[in-house]
Amino acid sequence: MQQPSAAITKYIDKVSEGSENTGYQYLKRLEEFEKFVSQNYHFTVDELTITKTFVTDIYELLSNYVTYLVTKNSISNLTIKQKVTTVRNFFEYCDFEISPRKFKLKVKIPKAVRRRKDPLTKEDITKILETCSNIKLKSFLMFLAVTGCRATEGCSIQLSDIDFDKYKVNIRGEFTKTKEDRNVFLTEELCQQLKLLL
Repeated sequence: MQQPSAAITKYIDKVSEGSENTGYQYLKRLEEFEKFVSQNYHFTVDELTITKTFVTDIYELLSNYVTYLVTKNSISNLTIKQKVTTVRNFFEYCDFEISPRKFKLKVKIPKAVRRRKDPLTKEDITKILETCSNIKLKSFLMFLAVTGCRATEGCSIQLSDIDFDKYKVNIRGEFTKTKEDRNVFLTEELCQQLKLLL
């Protein structure tokens, strides 16, 4: 794939300051939008957002993009919403005024159906842990199961973050989604498991 436009590159650099992973996801979404524009319009994303050489109805452009995404049968409604939201945020970053009311009236995004996900049962977790022969993997999985932390948060834990006496661990803000430090409590069983790694 060709290099993304200057406007997209600038936006992704800004987004990546907060989270490299988010920057990567946004880049993939905007590359698809740029491909859509190049196939369906006689202007580029840079001409639209930087030089503003070509004036087009932003709501119509976004609505056409939704239609384009809907025709791709393998994409879920939630994914369509995420892709369109990313493009909308990109336009707002490029100083396009997008009225929430007009957006809702003119750009019809298919409703995302949220399926209820049943959590793993205690028995399921026990079976997984019992079949785990690698001590590091078993400790990691037990940590996630007990604390409810995200995998990236679990991977970021250092020995200095764990207080074995108070049965708690400090999750540092640079690794959390909210970018705030928080304490998570541990069970005695998990503490014993973690001590095996020392």
